[in-house]
Amino acid sequence: MKIDVYGAIFFDLYIFGDKPHESKIYEMPGGSGFNIAYLLYKLGYDVHFNSFLGDDFKGEYIYNIIPFKNIERKKEKTATFISKNDIPIAVERKINDSAFDKLEKKSNIAVITTELSKKELIKIEKLNYETIFFDIGPRPFISNDIFSNAIVFGTEKECEYRECDIIKMGIKGIKYKDKIFESNGSKAKYKTGLGDIFDAFFIHYYLKTNNIESSIIKAISKVEKVLYVPGPYNKIINLIR
Repeated sequence: MKIDVYGAIFFDLYIFGDKPHESKIYEMPGGSGFNIAYLLYKLGYDVHFNSFLGDDFKGEYIYNIIPFKNIERKKEKTATFISKNDIPIAVERKINDSAFDKLEKKSNIAVITTELSKKELIKIEKLNYETIFFDIGPRPFISNDIFSNAIVFGTEKECEYRECDIIKMGIKGIKYKDKIFESNGSKAKYKTGLGDIFDAFFIHYYLKTNNIESSIIKAISKVEKVLYVPGPYNKIINLIR
């Protein structure tokens, strides 16, 4: 099955530890759009991932290790995300406000995040996808008035900006139509990327069953398997070997 995904790809740098010479450092591709696209790819979908990479060494490194070769290269710095002890400390995202040279609809299904500019999101809306999954993170404030026919995801805070169909509540679980689907109550050691993991598995199960509630339950169970795995990319590799 073909799926078009629109979002960002970052060079992720995760630092764990408080003593410089005793730290652990992980470098990997990331970004909500990429995490969702890559997990769907690993699940067997034909994914057309629409995003941007710079013309620097980080862009070249990422381009050579990922399966998505249609990503547009720009004369910009590759987007970078830096986290210490699972808390973001720096994000450089300028390239994600670029315009696509060419937007091609390859499927009737789209997955979209607000990592891109609103101008590009409006262009994507005009492609008239039949089925749309819209995660309004990380910039929910640009999500209003677009993709009114989408299944909308967001965290509790993000969904203050726009009504969501599926609300991600962290350790409390998922809320859908005033019903809470509880998690097992285990606290995640490494939270970053868990929402993206949920999105991708929900989409996977929903496309197979067309049942939102059962898809939520199954996606939660997958997320619970990687609460102690650092970094979204590592989480995906751990889930789909």
